[in-house]
Amino acid sequence: MQISRKTPFLARQGLSDLLDNSFKMMGRTWKTSLLLSLVFFLPLSALAGWGSARFFGGLAGLMSAAGEPGLAFFLGYLRLLLAMLGASLLLGLAGVFVHAAVGAHVAAVAGGRSLEPWEAAGLAGRRFFVPSLLQSLVQQALIGGALMILLFAAVPLGALAAVGRPFLAVGIAGAAVAVLLGAAVAVWLSVLLHFAPQAVVFDGEGVFGSLQASARVVRGSWWRLLGVSLVVSMVLSFALGLVTLPFTGVAMLPLVSRMVGLLMEGDLEMADLAEVFRSAGVGIGIGAAGSTFIQAALNAFFLPAFYGLFFVDLKVRKGELPESRPRKKKT
Repeated sequence: MQISRKTPFLARQGLSDLLDNSFKMMGRTWKTSLLLSLVFFLPLSALAGWGSARFFGGLAGLMSAAGEPGLAFFLGYLRLLLAMLGASLLLGLAGVFVHAAVGAHVAAVAGGRSLEPWEAAGLAGRRFFVPSLLQSLVQQALIGGALMILLFAAVPLGALAAVGRPFLAVGIAGAAVAVLLGAAVAVWLSVLLHFAPQAVVFDGEGVFGSLQASARVVRGSWWRLLGVSLVVSMVLSFALGLVTLPFTGVAMLPLVSRMVGLLMEGDLEMADLAEVFRSAGVGIGIGAAGSTFIQAALNAFFLPAFYGLFFVDLKVRKGELPESRPRKKKT
């Protein structure tokens, strides 16, 4: 991390300080977050909304088809599902790029440097996007692999329980322990490797170097990171739920009201369900597009700032970065 001058962000910070400084940081990086969200998230969210509308339209066609639908219909519906999956993957790739660019801007501001949005995007494209993407894939493979190994270990234990009463308790207990241990290992790795994206952007680490750097700074602060992450995730999820509520209402209210009306009339047939899904498709598409964009954009505003400063806090505590406000020694 390049430091041109010491800033108030280079300090040990409690949760209240992290939140306060995160909002201050967002005031410095909002242009990058907004412009990149409009360029990347807006069209991809519209594509996701279109796919959702088409999905419900196809579902209505499946319900209203007389007899067994033809193979052409199923193949067309399968192509639609694959297109929706492709839109989700593109949205994930865009998220990696946008978070890397905003993270680069956060690192620059924390180090006392100025950075324009296009400069942050250029840095992300040239230096940070590919390592960030690869480390994310490696990180998910490590976590998923550890979880799957222990879950597969639960299968023969479950089979042992099915053999008969003598092995029932041993098999059930062993399978339960394997599942719980797998979940615990997955959580432990998720927290330990949490700051790998920040290590790429702030310190220029490579794929495996970022994982090692994250483990180094988290060591000794694992429980603190877990607790803070849980609190922030719950608060952010609640806030996102409130902000996206109008779009959710637009999407679901007509569908729910029509379904309730049909149930109260006692005349619910497949053709009626098909018409409900067909008429609600456009509203659901609009709601899905709006909710997807708002969630992706707000995450791009807040998460790089908060976790970037949290990463700085841990590095200051480890003595890897100079502290701008050194703590007074007790006399």
